[in-house]
Amino acid sequence: MLFDLEAELRNSPEFKLAMLEAAKEAQQMAITFARQVSRAPWMLHGGHTWEQAIQVVDDGDVVVLVNKDSAGHLYEFGSVNSPVSAPLRRAVRAVGMALVETPKP
Repeated sequence: MLFDLEAELRNSPEFKLAMLEAAKEAQQMAITFARQVSRAPWMLHGGHTWEQAIQVVDDGDVVVLVNKDSAGHLYEFGSVNSPVSAPLRRAVRAVGMALVETPKP
């Protein structure tokens, strides 16, 4: 029988805790990056703070960092009138994690 070390590590509680801690660190970095881009209060939609908008979500097998602001995609990817600022992607890379981007088919 072969021993799958990677699978064993991924299923360990210690791995999950480490992923949650890294995601929380990335969350703080993303909030910092988002604040650098949008200092005007009208930039946040829905009357919430960056701490409420940028959240760590434990989705069972994966831990993800999300921006729940209705204009979060514009901050991340830009538009015709605003540049790309990518606070989530920059934050994940800043804490030393690998970012796997999976574009829509």
